[in-house]
Amino acid sequence: MEILVSSYEEDTHLECTYLDCYFYLERNTNDGYSFANWYMIVKDETGFTLCDGWIDDSSDLTVREAFESACSGAMLKTPSKWPVLD
Repeated sequence: MEILVSSYEEDTHLECTYLDCYFYLERNTNDGYSFANWYMIVKDETGFTLCDGWIDDSSDLTVREAFESACSGAMLKTPSKWPVLD
């Protein structure tokens, strides 16, 4: 299964689809309250939210690691291949 990236900003934002699910990951290192942790939203193909919220202790995670945490939270298998992100 392939990750289809629709929006990406290095270390701050990823919007994509994977396994017919919509993923939204974002963090703000300067907001003063989130400690630069990643925020995730994962929805299935019907729009039902599988998981959402802050990824605990994720300030040191890469976007790939945050995506893998979101997969785990949504009980989806992690991808075997990662797209090239520019």
